[in-house]
Amino acid sequence: MRRAGGGDAGPVVALVGDAGEPYRDTYYDDAWTEARGWRLAELLARAESFTRGDGWRPATPPQR
Repeated sequence: MRRAGGGDAGPVVALVGDAGEPYRDTYYDDAWTEARGWRLAELLARAESFTRGDGWRPATPPQR
């Protein structure tokens, strides 16, 4: 592994993904996330809108 900027000083970070199998019944389960009050659908829609170039919309405050 080689640093992009050259030189030997500083940390090196590596991100390694997996297939997500350990999270199938938790983070990838809509019912599980909804039961915890996580509004992932709204956040995903905001992220997709941003990547299309529509800008970043502020989050809706949580309902209590």
